[in-house]
Amino acid sequence: MRAIILSAGQGKRLLPLTSDRPKCLVELNGKSILEWQLMSLLFSGVNCITIVTGFKSAMVEELVLNKFRNYDIECVFNPFYSISDNLASCWLARERFCDDFMIVNGDDVFEVALIEKLLAVGVNPVNVAVNIKDNYDKEDMKVIFNKEDGRLLRVGKDIECEKATGEAIGVHLFRKDGAFLFKKKVENLMRDEKALKMWYLSAINGLVSDTDVFVCDITGHKWAEVDFIDDVHKADELVKEFTENT
Repeated sequence: MRAIILSAGQGKRLLPLTSDRPKCLVELNGKSILEWQLMSLLFSGVNCITIVTGFKSAMVEELVLNKFRNYDIECVFNPFYSISDNLASCWLARERFCDDFMIVNGDDVFEVALIEKLLAVGVNPVNVAVNIKDNYDKEDMKVIFNKEDGRLLRVGKDIECEKATGEAIGVHLFRKDGAFLFKKKVENLMRDEKALKMWYLSAINGLVSDTDVFVCDITGHKWAEVDFIDDVHKADELVKEFTENT
């Protein structure tokens, strides 16, 4: 199983923490976001990892060389990181979209059990990890899905909060045909003149009418997204629990 981690951004909303390092290297309880991600993925049995880098790429490459040299981990540089969103990062990693693979946002931390649950969902072509809660806000990557069969209908921040049935946490699993279809959708979207400003979730939205896209409910599992300074403090406390439980 391969994982592709999208870690090209600086994370300007985290300034001044990211003035001299990329967002993925912001520290939580003594380890960077990226280190927590790599440890959870490797412990879950994900044995091949691609990191798409951008801002201060050399710092990420150095971390991998110094701390994870014995694992199958590579870095792919996105030279467009300062002017593009993450669809371009996906496009640069598209040749790795084969067989079964995962895409992970570079600002998420998550416990091992969450990844294990996602990997256990079976043979669905596309699987979107979703957290369900009582209320959603404008910053949530909201989803609408069919509660009867779990099929995804739409994903996006522009979904009205009161219509959302969950939030996509930024971890996705593609299997077989789903991997092939996602690759083709990314390649086609990159031909659009607005492609550099698109999220890769545009490709997942585009797959809804082409193949089976399902949600995987990970509600109750420990995870956090780090976008703002307040998120750093919350995530710092959360990852302490990861250490206690391993």
